[in-house]
Amino acid sequence: MVGTLAVATFAQPPQSAPAHEAALWEQIVAFDRSRPRVGPQPTRVVLEALRRQLRRLELYRTLFPGGRHIQDALAAELELATEIGIAGGGFDDLYRRVDAWRAQPPAAGVEAEVDYFAILADRLRGRLPAASHPAASAPTSRPGFDPLHPPPAGDALLAAWVRYVQRYPRSRHSPALCEQIFDEARRRGDAALARRVVGLLERSWPGRARTQRLRARLDRWLGP
Repeated sequence: MVGTLAVATFAQPPQSAPAHEAALWEQIVAFDRSRPRVGPQPTRVVLEALRRQLRRLELYRTLFPGGRHIQDALAAELELATEIGIAGGGFDDLYRRVDAWRAQPPAAGVEAEVDYFAILADRLRGRLPAASHPAASAPTSRPGFDPLHPPPAGDALLAAWVRYVQRYPRSRHSPALCEQIFDEARRRGDAALARRVVGLLERSWPGRARTQRLRARLDRWLGP
């Protein structure tokens, strides 16, 4: 796909950089409007389509490192690499990006995305095992496995979640992580942690449905 786009670029009348960027971004957005799903289509077909989209995102990052959509593109790369792994294509694409970008973020303002997916990658590699999964048996890649909803967390994984939401309270991933932290605190009977995470949500995401739901759960558990 990268080669096809490059040939097309040189074969056509020159475009301005903004026009070229807009055209490539439109291809990326168009894919999301008709994203293939495992089930209605064979897994092989879906994985091929996902990898073509990943190459489009790589091309955007290469050609437009300071582009208008660079933060969205980088987040989409990480999400797509994860989706490929969940669909059965392996998590190597995710691991490569996390390892490289953790050391040197490819653009300003993407640290929250990289750190979130770094936690996920460490979980998949067994570095942050869930309570019921020793590191030696950590899942790697199989269809149907959803690493975004792991089983009860081990201490290191829970600590990583807590550090993340404290560092990035306004990250788009923090509300869901706060709910996972709350569930783990409830399972462990850790009232102090439950109060802390609900307080963080109320400060950073006031009025949201998840915030109100966790406040109600906390009040039923511990009283208002």
